[in-house]
Amino acid sequence: MSRVAVVQEPVALAVLQELVGLVLAEAVRLSEFGDQHRAKLVRS
Repeated sequence: MSRVAVVQEPVALAVLQELVGLVLAEAVRLSEFGDQHRAKLVRS
């Protein structure tokens, strides 16, 4: 039983890191898009 926990924990960590990475990438993408949008509004 303890062996299963040892196997599952790194997998859970990897999945968690992947999710965090996706969320961060999405946040960066959205903030960049927002900056571009604001720049367009300021220019016009």
